[in-house]
Amino acid sequence: MGDFADQAGTGWMVSAGYHPLASPSGRTKLWLAGAYGRHPVAAGDETHRLVAGFVTITRALGTSRPTPFVLGSLGYLDADGGGVMFGGGGGLARGDLHASARLLATPSIDLTVLVIGAGVTF
Repeated sequence: MGDFADQAGTGWMVSAGYHPLASPSGRTKLWLAGAYGRHPVAAGDETHRLVAGFVTITRALGTSRPTPFVLGSLGYLDADGGGVMFGGGGGLARGDLHASARLLATPSIDLTVLVIGAGVTF
């Protein structure tokens, strides 16, 4: 985590999105999403906010249950300064439930964020 780990604690993030496009097999999907979150700063009661909008492509790796998938994202992250973010990761999906981890980097503000989450698709 580098210097960021010395300055900030674990926070929270909520995200919502939809997938307007999918391949005929349904294994590859294009997602449009937004996210909002906060994390504490080591000094005092101050918190920082994260606001993001991004495009993600997911690809299911087979048809087994649970189904592993990989993802890649590109978007904009505003975290008390902003810039283009990019990253990737993977996860598991079972029906409408999924869990994933992704590493997102925003070089213009020297910020890298590890996002671990779970959700439901409806």
